[in-house]
Amino acid sequence: MSLNSAMLTGISGLTTNAASLAVISDNIANVNTPAFKKSSAEFANMVASSGARKGIYFGGGVNGTTRQYISQQGNLQRSSSTDLAIAGTGFFMVAKTPNDPVAADPRTFTRVGNFTTDNAGYLKGSNGQYLLGWPVDNTGAIDFDPTDITKLRPINVSSATGTASPTTTVQISANLKSSQTLSTAATDAALLPVGPAAYNAATNNMSMYAADPTSGVQPDFDLQISVADSKGGQRNLTIAFLRSATPNTWYAELRGVPADFDGTANPDGLISSGVVKFNSDGSLDMANTTLFGAAGAETLTIGASADIAGSRFVTGLGVAAQTINFDLSNKFTQTDNVSQLISQSANGTAFGNQVSIEVDEEGFVSAVFDNGSIRQLSQIAVATFTNPDGLNAGTGGLFTASSTSGNYILNTAGSTGVGKINGGNLEGSNVDLSLEFTGLITTQRAYSASSKIITTSDQMLDELISIKR
Repeated sequence: MSLNSAMLTGISGLTTNAASLAVISDNIANVNTPAFKKSSAEFANMVASSGARKGIYFGGGVNGTTRQYISQQGNLQRSSSTDLAIAGTGFFMVAKTPNDPVAADPRTFTRVGNFTTDNAGYLKGSNGQYLLGWPVDNTGAIDFDPTDITKLRPINVSSATGTASPTTTVQISANLKSSQTLSTAATDAALLPVGPAAYNAATNNMSMYAADPTSGVQPDFDLQISVADSKGGQRNLTIAFLRSATPNTWYAELRGVPADFDGTANPDGLISSGVVKFNSDGSLDMANTTLFGAAGAETLTIGASADIAGSRFVTGLGVAAQTINFDLSNKFTQTDNVSQLISQSANGTAFGNQVSIEVDEEGFVSAVFDNGSIRQLSQIAVATFTNPDGLNAGTGGLFTASSTSGNYILNTAGSTGVGKINGGNLEGSNVDLSLEFTGLITTQRAYSASSKIITTSDQMLDELISIKR
């Protein structure tokens, strides 16, 4: 009878609105949960199987289903350096353990990016899952295969060792004073036969004076250069200049700190010697400059520690050979201004210690060192789905694929159809409190109204029973 259907309709209203209240409560409780995805209860009417018959209506009631808003992004908020957020479409792929994935491992995905470094150096989320990515080798190459999960690795940010690179290029801007007073050593060197104090690159030179001021020849000008060796050690080189009696010509010596160079190959640290020549307009005449060996040469080769001949580092330092190119041509002059170093720059870096971790928009995780160098460690894998709202939701903001969501597609951040990574940011929940409180009030009233249906139906049944009496 229709009274029974009315009561059943009221019961369905109570049940459905109670479920709606549970959904709203869950949304409100997780308003501050990172990357929480809200749900909503959606109502649909039910028609009784008997339908309306002979003017009598049979109520079918209401049925509720839950809809997830997984694809709806929450606001991004600034956070710690290892926190990550995806601005746009996609999910982080994560693993339960820090072991390398195998084909049989379950595929798990998340938008929750509050990662921290565990005691082994792996990026681990608050949900206990480990972030996966494609490792970058020492050459900067990535073994990228989006169809093979075994190519992925848990990202470890403590595996990066200190980096160093040797100096290969030095640029110098300097001036030598053209009217520099000739020293006794330069004057004696121009005599025939040479005078007793004459400068001689082999027996009476400026490197000897640097080691012991009571011997050798005092230079007119010293130019200091700092370079890095293959192990990142800082090495100080000096170019010493002595004006020659020959016009537009200077004696020059390149020396290092004696303790850094083999004493047999480099007495008093002397590495090379020759002359630096200038044109009449004060520009450098590199074609006739012999400081670095042959005329016109601009490169200096320093042998490895174990070399047995030539300029080399002290045996036992373990330093590799290196070649340094000196760029002097356009910035080295001779004018009547004071002798001075105007500027110098050299590439290469000293050994560095890791000071921070950075993640760029393409998902490259890089270690930053205190020497200014940056080394890429891994590239984060980002998964996309045809219908992300159809994913199966789990505890801790984890999701797994379903027949409704479709299978995952792995790609790199920022590629077509894939969001970019925002390092140092965290995605908030997509819950709108104002809407939830509105729904709370509406649900409460609907629940009360449904209970009133049952009360009224019960009263009418009592009236029916009393008629029989």
